[in-house]
Amino acid sequence: MMMSQPAYQALLPARESGIPLSGQLAYAAGGISFTIVERLLTLWLAFYYLDEASPGHVALSASAFFGILWIGRIADAVTDPLVASLSDRARSRLGRRRTFMLCGGLPMCLFGMLVFFPPAASVPVVALFLGAGLCLFWACFTIYAVAYLALMSELAATHRTRVHLATLKASAALLGAALVFVLSPHLVALVGFGPMVALLAGIALLFAYVPVLGVDERRYASSRRSTTPLWSSVRLTLTDRPYQRYLVSFLLFWLGFNFVTTGIPFYVRHLLQQPESTAGSLLGFTFGAALVCFALINRLALRIGLRRTYLLCMAAFALVLPLIYLWEMPPLGLSRLALARAVMALAGIPVAGLFAIPDAIVSRLSRAAADQEGEGREAMYFGVQGFCLKLAFGLSGSLMGLLFDLFGKGGSQANLGLKLTAPVGGLLVATGMLLFWRFPGGAEELLDDVR
Repeated sequence: MMMSQPAYQALLPARESGIPLSGQLAYAAGGISFTIVERLLTLWLAFYYLDEASPGHVALSASAFFGILWIGRIADAVTDPLVASLSDRARSRLGRRRTFMLCGGLPMCLFGMLVFFPPAASVPVVALFLGAGLCLFWACFTIYAVAYLALMSELAATHRTRVHLATLKASAALLGAALVFVLSPHLVALVGFGPMVALLAGIALLFAYVPVLGVDERRYASSRRSTTPLWSSVRLTLTDRPYQRYLVSFLLFWLGFNFVTTGIPFYVRHLLQQPESTAGSLLGFTFGAALVCFALINRLALRIGLRRTYLLCMAAFALVLPLIYLWEMPPLGLSRLALARAVMALAGIPVAGLFAIPDAIVSRLSRAAADQEGEGREAMYFGVQGFCLKLAFGLSGSLMGLLFDLFGKGGSQANLGLKLTAPVGGLLVATGMLLFWRFPGGAEELLDDVR
């Protein structure tokens, strides 16, 4: 779908959303839930199955493990547009978004936990267990997350409310990520790996239902139910040229980001020569800096718009990521740990924006399409993004496995493959930034408008 510049300009004025602060906070709490389970897998699953020192190590090669991950992502990705279409067209007394969140929350947390408890069996059985568990987890994750993200588009009718909701949701997501990245290594040392996974999955379950109970969707959200069939809705979304440009840049950012987050336990053990618990305190520098910078990102987005803020964050992140390559042999007489702390703190500044701004961008673009079409297809915009993002995650895993197998991941092997993940990640983010630089069809003004 291609809108002309006058069409975009006509959509700029909007009324202020009436959702109160309590409803905004309740909505944001859902971000804690699915971030916990997603980051739990991102941080620990590869380490749990691949590293010889991990408590659950089995004899899976890096290529086999990431191949299973890739298959799970493909199976999951096809559910995104389907769930999005069903949510857009649903009728329910609870609201078309809360119904899906109610159904998806419990199994999402349950399967996110069970993949860390493989049976004591042969390698083929463990591989089958992992593949099936990941497919079930990601399907349930989609049911919850697509509806949750679409709800933001309906609750936020103005730039100001959209930025506030996105910032609150990002702050909650950061808290969820901090519980995994900062707290989980210490929990492993205190109570063991299995109890740590179960405890965090339980916390995720509690927060999953806060927005279901705390947001009156029928009162504050748009009621423009879609009547567009699945494939027509997918086609309309993919032919929205500004959305196309955003989507490619967003996927490149997440390819780079996932390279680094998956590599954190490996960096700590093999580049810094530190125990796994160090990952928690190290990531505390990133999350601490991001938490401090959320207020800055909020004010910046309100002042200069979504597009310019996102560009600045991507540029900063692309410059910081390659510095991880230097951790093993720091320059200027720095210690490994000192350099690592400095790099992780610097990364926290753009991470604040990269957590908050993308959801606001998709919310704005989908809201513009809804205003023009007269029906709400907000979930499909997030569903198509989820479909592509999960394929990108699988691709990042395969590329990472290839780097590990070709050049080593540490331990008894060389670690060049591990070190290369940092500059490769930075290059991917920089490419995404360049693609995001200019938008077609007048959408630059739409995303930069601060009224």
